[in-house]
Amino acid sequence: MFPTVRISLSHTGWSGLAYTLIFLGLSWHWLAVADTSSGVGANAADEPLVVYILGWVRLALSTQPAQLFDAPINFPARLQLAGSEHLLSTQILFAPIYQLTQNNLLAANLTLFLTYPISALAMQRLLLALGSRAFPAFVIGLGFSLGPFQAPANLHLLQYLNLYLPLVALALLRLRAVPSAGRMAAFGLITVLALLSSYYTAIITAVGGGIWGLLELSRKAPERSRFLGLAAIAAGVAASLLLLISLPYFDYLELIKQGGIASGPRGISPLSRLIFANETSWVHLRLIFRLGLAALVFGSKSTRRCAFGGLMTVWVARHLAGDGDLFLQTLGIISPPSFSIWSIPGLEFFRYPFRFAILAGFGCALTAAAVLACARERLGMPIMTGLTIALALFIGIERGGAMSINHPVKFIDASPKLVQRIIEVTAKHGQGPILELPYLAPLNGGQLLRGGTEVRSMLRSLEHGMPLVLGHTGYKPRHRPQIRKQVYPYSSPSLQRLVDATSLRWILLRPPDQWSESTIRNRKAILRIPTLTSRASVDGWELLEVTSRPWSSLWIDSIRAGTDESSTALGTPLTALEKSAVRGSIQLSLGQPVAAQGRASATIVITNLGEGIWPATNYRRSTQNPFLVRAFAQWREISQPEIPDTPSRVVHEQALTLGWDLRPGEPYAFFAKLTTPPVPGSYSLALKIGQGEDGSFRSLGVTSAEQIIEVLDAEPVSPD
Repeated sequence: MFPTVRISLSHTGWSGLAYTLIFLGLSWHWLAVADTSSGVGANAADEPLVVYILGWVRLALSTQPAQLFDAPINFPARLQLAGSEHLLSTQILFAPIYQLTQNNLLAANLTLFLTYPISALAMQRLLLALGSRAFPAFVIGLGFSLGPFQAPANLHLLQYLNLYLPLVALALLRLRAVPSAGRMAAFGLITVLALLSSYYTAIITAVGGGIWGLLELSRKAPERSRFLGLAAIAAGVAASLLLLISLPYFDYLELIKQGGIASGPRGISPLSRLIFANETSWVHLRLIFRLGLAALVFGSKSTRRCAFGGLMTVWVARHLAGDGDLFLQTLGIISPPSFSIWSIPGLEFFRYPFRFAILAGFGCALTAAAVLACARERLGMPIMTGLTIALALFIGIERGGAMSINHPVKFIDASPKLVQRIIEVTAKHGQGPILELPYLAPLNGGQLLRGGTEVRSMLRSLEHGMPLVLGHTGYKPRHRPQIRKQVYPYSSPSLQRLVDATSLRWILLRPPDQWSESTIRNRKAILRIPTLTSRASVDGWELLEVTSRPWSSLWIDSIRAGTDESSTALGTPLTALEKSAVRGSIQLSLGQPVAAQGRASATIVITNLGEGIWPATNYRRSTQNPFLVRAFAQWREISQPEIPDTPSRVVHEQALTLGWDLRPGEPYAFFAKLTTPPVPGSYSLALKIGQGEDGSFRSLGVTSAEQIIEVLDAEPVSPD
């Protein structure tokens, strides 16, 4: 099956049209609402994130290419695009479609749609070039485009496109047949597009291309050395370009490591089992592998080579996914998990190795082509045709049917007049960072706001053009947890903290029916803050202007420049405080009585009365810096009357981390869950502020709050 076959352009056009019509029929249910909605995968926030990335990259390339990686989310942090993929080469499809539609979501959905016929056509072209018959090549191309993860359709698929695998293999095949400069350029161009599609696609395609390159290198044909040299030059140029584009990622990687953000393998079990080893998929994969082994033994020389390539690709994909040796498992031999790519330094970002199922799908397509070729060689054309028809029916029922089971989720959740009103109002009163509330995390949006609220505000920001103080991305900036803690400004002080760190200028409140019963009171409290002025109301949405300004640019500049472990996430130096900075006061409010060996809710107000900023925000949860200012709760037994003057004994001490660096004169109120003593009785609860492991300043001057607390044996019951 390896001789090169001439392919008619007219045949290619008709095949492309046929694939397009097939996928129009399979995809019509979500294409009909593609301007406002799209299908979603396991994490409904990643699909609109893909739309945002495509929209921002298009906008940046056309207006400010030097700021490409400074996506305006999690403002004022830089390099936020480096927290996720750039999807750069996908702009070839997305950008012209956007110019026609002027709708980012619609352009992204149409881009995704086009990848289906393109991948099917690419696989068909490869199989025809290998000598396959037209009907099997067409059916297998269709099956490949509907392979692992491809059905039902969702925008996250643009992060790991499968179409580059057959394109790279076809380019290598043609370069091996005629090692010319023109074909080297074609191979290089396709490789560049694959490597700049996404980092997942780059790794998967590099592995697949490496396997295919070795197969071509081992083939007996003239000019082997020339082929190797030209292929190496093209691949080297493509890798160098990828390295150049990736420089901002290396800078951002340092911030990730300092922040202690987890990387490494995720989803090995059960997610990889859903693709490789659940009952149905395992039966299909094992059947294909066994039939491939038969083709490897009984097929012609060219068929055996195709079968070997397919089986080797599936075997490697299985190993890289960490699921063990498929060959041994097919023979009934238990194989332990094997080497995985995340263990290679620099590739820790490959957190979901089960995505190597994309590579396994490519190997299965090659194996299926070899099996059908072997059937034709050994059993005759009618048998091959019958098997191909059966395969087509299976693909249509099992994979084609899966395209329609994913109900589209609405991502554009406000009318265009809201965005237009925002543009008009901010043009009059001044643009600036904006915060949309309520904030719902990606996995906590429920059915109404599936995927959360951040990604929806990101899509809206592409229209009004103002930076967001929050934003969903793969790797979060160091200051983000502190912003999250202050995300609901209940009062002027809490609002001012957001302003001090982000230069917040606008707040957009969602309609009341999009707030839960537990957060609707926050909406009412926000509307009462005197430093907020309502500027517009559209369909229940409220646009509020923040009239206060940052007390200093210190924290904003520090976040923009990036902070390390020598300072807090807001940029305050982690050093011992001077004597003049250790003055403050504490207020403690704790309802009583409380239950023993439980958790009591307390309201604490700490005020910095010194002359310096207190470093209090800690990013690494697993460690405590000795220079962090913390509150310390200390429970002491009260002396018994029958034993006067007995020194009180400390029975429990608890450190409480503050959520914000406190500037001079600033009060900080927060709720805390205090662990109560295990034995009932009367206790003195003291609260003090400390810097250091022992919880005390080197000099005095901080007022300690103290309260007598009755601890009961059982949880007190509140009267009706």
